[in-house]
Amino acid sequence: MGPFKHKVDDGLEIRKSAFECMLTLIETCLDRIDIYALLGVVIKGLSDPSPDIKMLCHLMLQRLAILSPTTVFQRLDDVIEPLRETLFNKLKTTAVKQEIEKNTGLIRSAARTVLLVQKSLSNDLSSSAQSVRFEQLIKEVKGDELSSVLVGILNEVEGNGTAVSMDIS
Repeated sequence: MGPFKHKVDDGLEIRKSAFECMLTLIETCLDRIDIYALLGVVIKGLSDPSPDIKMLCHLMLQRLAILSPTTVFQRLDDVIEPLRETLFNKLKTTAVKQEIEKNTGLIRSAARTVLLVQKSLSNDLSSSAQSVRFEQLIKEVKGDELSSVLVGILNEVEGNGTAVSMDIS
């Protein structure tokens, strides 16, 4: 193919199936699994190079924040950096429309996750239990740079609470 390089991720479909299985486990039998081990895998998945895996991890983190906020709060500092990287990811100037749309969807998913985790933690934990780093991330998310993306998400999260649609696009 000349001077062009093309990366192929042979394990993507298997990883995607594994994360979809974990999402199903969270929704069906959370009481029978080790939440701490599962959350550790979700945190690793937040740094995966595949946007599909990241979106699945965002969904799992949202569900865990609703179903087990204390567990998520205990590992909150580990979640902040991968979410920040996703939220403030800059594309190359040569990015095509498909890459731009995929990145926008990923940013929306990460922003929804941050806002749902914040709402879930504020509902279920005392006000004295706050993560300073997470509060800083929330301020950054609600700042000027992402405000155009957050208008709809913020209304959706604050208006509907936990009834936010959690479909995978």
